[in-house]
Amino acid sequence: MSRDGRILAAMARPLRIDQPDTFYHVVNRGNERRAVFRDDADYQGFLDRLGRCCERFEIDCFAYVLMGNHYHLLVKTRQANLSVAMQWLQVAYSTWHNHRHGRAGHWVASGRVGGNSVVRSAVAGPAAR
Repeated sequence: MSRDGRILAAMARPLRIDQPDTFYHVVNRGNERRAVFRDDADYQGFLDRLGRCCERFEIDCFAYVLMGNHYHLLVKTRQANLSVAMQWLQVAYSTWHNHRHGRAGHWVASGRVGGNSVVRSAVAGPAAR
């Protein structure tokens, strides 16, 4: 509600529909497009946590691209758990990253992880190139 008593409408984000046995192109970018990875140790720290995430949540990672201020993943879920898996990855990496760099507060990632399903397996080949 606004100060003058008018009701303000807000649009919620659409719900993510997690599905089993589905390929996803996952993207996340740094806050204000800032660096997510500062050096080689950051890249390796992310990959270590990505590996643990894949084992823990039974996700297969077919390709990844780690850029300075964002990353892309091509993953296939075995269960309908992409959202919880990506939340775990973000928290695990951000906690480690903040500790390593003496930071506090939220991590450098901007908001919700983007994940678009790749409908057909045939599409996954070109998406991974």
